[in-house]
Amino acid sequence: MSAGRFVGGVHTQQKLQVLGDYLAAYAKALHEQRFVLVYIDAFAGSGNYSLDLGDAGILSGLGGETGLVTRPGSARMALAVEPSFNRLIFVDQDAASIAELQKIKAEHPNRDIRILEGEANDLVQRLCQRDKWRGYLNARGVRAVVFLDPFALSVDWETIEAIGKTEAIDLWYLFPINAVARLLARDARALEPANVDKLNKVLGGNWWYEDLYAAVTPEPDLFADPQEGGRYRHANVDQIEASFCARLQPHFGYVAPNPKRLYRNGQHLFSLFFCVANRSKAAVDLAKRISASILAK
Repeated sequence: MSAGRFVGGVHTQQKLQVLGDYLAAYAKALHEQRFVLVYIDAFAGSGNYSLDLGDAGILSGLGGETGLVTRPGSARMALAVEPSFNRLIFVDQDAASIAELQKIKAEHPNRDIRILEGEANDLVQRLCQRDKWRGYLNARGVRAVVFLDPFALSVDWETIEAIGKTEAIDLWYLFPINAVARLLARDARALEPANVDKLNKVLGGNWWYEDLYAAVTPEPDLFADPQEGGRYRHANVDQIEASFCARLQPHFGYVAPNPKRLYRNGQHLFSLFFCVANRSKAAVDLAKRISASILAK
């Protein structure tokens, strides 16, 4: 996403509030346990976003401000967490955003900030496969929070699998459920091959076809074409969310059953999923305890 171009709304503030609350609680809980704590922002953008107060409903005119105002994005928010993360990794493939992130790094010369320019799926998968998540120097290991806030359907399922395999990462994934639903034609015969390929890549195979579409047998009719019928999508957005949640579960020690739903103009745009790769009971219990109240807000 190009630097300074992203204009958010109320749903943007809501997702950042959830993430910020979790990062603060997570860092506090793990600070004394001698882990190396890492924050990975896979679609970091410029570090800021614009909020249109004229389009933000009850926020319009708040504090005398009107029009577009600049707010800290997820990268700046993570930097402000206390106790602090040992390392912050900001990923983006837009040159203008990378330039803005370099400025943020220069503002914090005493922090371990690493800026990676490139395709997020490739870089996150490489980070997951490379880092020594268990047993790191004199510490107990590396623990991380990854935030996936993609532009449209940019996250490949292979990235989700790689995160789960670390058994050390807590994941917040802003799943673009509205974008997925738009590709799922009501009549399966209307599914475009390019959209099928995209859905398979994002959802991890073609399981969605069986889960979300049902065979329909036409009513007996002497004049009907015996080949008519086919499969039609029976699942609404809530059922798509539930199916994707079930798809995540085998790959993580815990997946919150109640993702945060984010709306704009009454339309369900995103589901913010929370997943814990660590399968130990202690880690899962801690993550459940921290996330439960945050997701319930």
